[in-house]
Amino acid sequence: MSGKTLKVMLVDDEPIILDIVGRFLKQLAQEKGFRVELSPFKSSVEALFDATSGDLQYGLILLDVRMGEMMGTDLFTSLMATHPQIIDRTLFITAFEGDLESIADQYPIKVLAKPFRYEQFREAVLGVLARRNK
Repeated sequence: MSGKTLKVMLVDDEPIILDIVGRFLKQLAQEKGFRVELSPFKSSVEALFDATSGDLQYGLILLDVRMGEMMGTDLFTSLMATHPQIIDRTLFITAFEGDLESIADQYPIKVLAKPFRYEQFREAVLGVLARRNK
């Protein structure tokens, strides 16, 4: 992936998580020699609008689960209906892994549990990127 640009959709209603994940992504990109083009969204509804108004060219999708207007799982299933390739690009970031049981039975999802350290984030993201590139 060296020298390339990774487009990332980040959806979380907590500004602190948007900030931390953005910084972690920049650190990982610097370590691995690629650039990050980050599209942060504070709402699943905004992210859904963005995704459905374009061709969904994100190489990595990071989703919180519990959000106000629309759950991250609902966003995921909406996107899967028209863009099934996102299964290999999505990482759920949540403190409530039990909320994923409904879709975990249907899809081989990847989950990063909150709270997390950089090393855990790095391993989870690199795992998704490796799966995507198979």
